[in-house]
Amino acid sequence: MSSLIVLLACSFYSCKKTDEIEHYMMYKNDINDTIVVFSSFARDTTFKISSYAYGCAEIFPNSTGMSPYPVALVDNVTFYVIKNSLQNYWLSTNIEKEQFDVLVRYELSKEDIMSINYTIPYPPTSAMKNMRMCPSYEEITKQQ
Repeated sequence: MSSLIVLLACSFYSCKKTDEIEHYMMYKNDINDTIVVFSSFARDTTFKISSYAYGCAEIFPNSTGMSPYPVALVDNVTFYVIKNSLQNYWLSTNIEKEQFDVLVRYELSKEDIMSINYTIPYPPTSAMKNMRMCPSYEEITKQQ
């Protein structure tokens, strides 16, 4: 019986896409305000946090935190960094730029994420200057 369970478990695991990696993300906040980080698989072209956002993490000023769930690293993952607290997020029913100060939207590939060691910082580091983000790396660093 136990060998049947092991066989079923192995066959179930082998059905998982081999190019999909799940990994806990580290979020690093290097500013003096609390930020909230969301991840999403939606390819939003607007500053709007879609209903696909999940795994939000509140990161206090000048500290580091971990995503509450592993993030599936597919071809592109979008990360939103907003300046606010989770309390305000949960009390809101319509999350858009007008209500929350969206600091940056990163659109990162699996390779981008691996190259920055699974750590999503705000503000972005110089290692991220050629990665897709809105506003651009140059605009963000000019504001700092």
